[in-house]
Amino acid sequence: MFDVGSLCAHFSRLVDKRKARGKRYSAMTLLVLMLLAKLAGQDSIEGIADWCKQREEGLSKLLNLKRVSTPHATTFGRFLRQAIDPQQLEAELRAYFEKQSAVRKDTQRAIDGKQIRGTALPTSTETEADNVYLLGVYAPAAGVMVLQAELGAGQAELTCAPQVLKGLDLQGKLVSGDALFTQRGLSAQIVAAGGDFLWKV
Repeated sequence: MFDVGSLCAHFSRLVDKRKARGKRYSAMTLLVLMLLAKLAGQDSIEGIADWCKQREEGLSKLLNLKRVSTPHATTFGRFLRQAIDPQQLEAELRAYFEKQSAVRKDTQRAIDGKQIRGTALPTSTETEADNVYLLGVYAPAAGVMVLQAELGAGQAELTCAPQVLKGLDLQGKLVSGDALFTQRGLSAQIVAAGGDFLWKV
C-alpha cells in the first residue's frame, strides 16, 4: 500500500543539525527505528527505546549497524528536540503521503480538531489551555492523516482551517467537516481550489 523506499528518500532530505563528533547513529537510522516502533504501537520516547532494545540484534543486522546496540531514550529525545526541524519533517512526511496511490485515490478529506490528552505541561495553570490542540485533515479510505497543524492559544479551528487547506491539493476532492466549518468564505476557498464541500449540520 505504501512505498517505504521513497519514505527513506524523503527522510534523507532532512537537515541534521548535529555535529559529526560524537554522532553514533545517523538521522536515517534514528528515524527508521522510531517509525518501526511507532508502527508497533509505541507512543513514548521511553517505549520506543525499550522496543528497540528488545530487538537489538535483529535491528542491528537489518539496518547494517556497526555495533549491536540501539539508541537510548535520551538519544531519541535529544535528536527530536535539537537535530531535526519539525516543520521540515512535517513537510517531507506530507509530500511522501500525498504521492502514495492510496492517498491520491481517496477523494475525501475530512477536517476536524482534536485535543491531545496528556500533553499538558506540569507547570500549566488552570487558566491556561491544558493540552495541545491540533486541526487535522484526514484521508479516511487510505487511513492517513494528510496534514495537521497545532492551534495557538485562543485560536479557533475555523480561523486555522483556511491556512491548513491552502497547503493541500483539493482538485477533485470532497472536504467534509462538522457544523463548525459551515462558513461561506471557507466553502468558497474549497470550490475555488477545484474541490467540493460537505458540512454536517
